[in-house]
Amino acid sequence: PFSCPGSNEITYLTRCTCSEGGEFVCASAGIVCQEECPEERPSFGSECSPDSNLSECSYEPFSCPGSDQTTYLTSCACSEGGQFICQSAFVICPEEGDNNDNEALF
Repeated sequence: PFSCPGSNEITYLTRCTCSEGGEFVCASAGIVCQEECPEERPSFGSECSPDSNLSECSYEPFSCPGSDQTTYLTSCACSEGGQFICQSAFVICPEEGDNNDNEALF
């Protein structure tokens, strides 16, 4: 039996059945555990599992004053080498009274 870290679901990696000819036929399953983004922004170069299905992780939600659009100032992803690579967004909020009050430049 196998279960991914943090999961209560148990999966069997090999399943065998008895064929009509009286022989066991077995099949193996490939399991990929879904890794979750760390709650806190990882430091650049900290370790992660390159074999996981970890998508991009977003941190530091930000909105310009008076805007309902939210962007994340930092995003991190796991590199093939097993290290977090993070990048920061540069946001310029429009000044009050501009014709494009709700548009920010990213």
